[in-house]
Amino acid sequence: QQHQQHQNQTYASKHHSGQDPFAPHTSQQLQAQPHSKFQQIPPLLRHHSHPYYLPNQAITTVPTATTTTLATAIDATSTTTAIVSNVEDDVKDGHDLLQNYLYHKYTKFLVRALEERKRVGVGKSPLVSSLYQFWFARLQHKFNRNMYQTFFEIAVEDNTLSGSREGIEFLYKFLRASLSATYRDKVFRDFIQLVSEDTVDDSYGLEQLWLFLRERSDETQKRSQATIDRRIMSRPHLAAALNELDRFHAMSLEM
Repeated sequence: QQHQQHQNQTYASKHHSGQDPFAPHTSQQLQAQPHSKFQQIPPLLRHHSHPYYLPNQAITTVPTATTTTLATAIDATSTTTAIVSNVEDDVKDGHDLLQNYLYHKYTKFLVRALEERKRVGVGKSPLVSSLYQFWFARLQHKFNRNMYQTFFEIAVEDNTLSGSREGIEFLYKFLRASLSATYRDKVFRDFIQLVSEDTVDDSYGLEQLWLFLRERSDETQKRSQATIDRRIMSRPHLAAALNELDRFHAMSLEM
């Protein structure tokens, strides 16, 4: 507990002194950045009593009306199917859809995936797995709010209801890549909340958030600072975990 208070004070002192506690490292330091998956997790992050890492648990908060939204999407597909029924359904998977994207093809493939998910079980649909790959690639280059929300809801629900991490890890990778390219405050707030509520102890979401904070441009630093003040600094456990990754990274550079 004393160690965690010390880490929180470190961030607070940087914050009140006008320094950005999440300021990027120098280019020389970034070249020595750890691999995407840390081979060693700091002891604080492994400790079962740490408020962020509680083993064998998953996100318990599902966005409001998520289940209703997905159920409605499935039940309301008859009209959509009727509208495009005269179009050949030639989309085989997410890669095919990405290469030959048309809105009606996406709509039909989404319907098929949701129906398969309903039939075989949450977290077990190969078509939904293929959709995760499509969403990850497509939304980085052509962001669409409704498509993003569908991606977010299904990934969180798969994790919550079945413990499947595939969707949420694709989501974490997307959030980091998308925000690094184009900053959207609502998406950044989603990212922070998702990481804060994710209690699985593999640190992947935390790592992706930490990397985004290291990589962001000067302009993004300015635009994101108010959200950091409100959403990260107000969560001592999250600030402490990010600070621990900073410490671990600094130690790795000295080796």
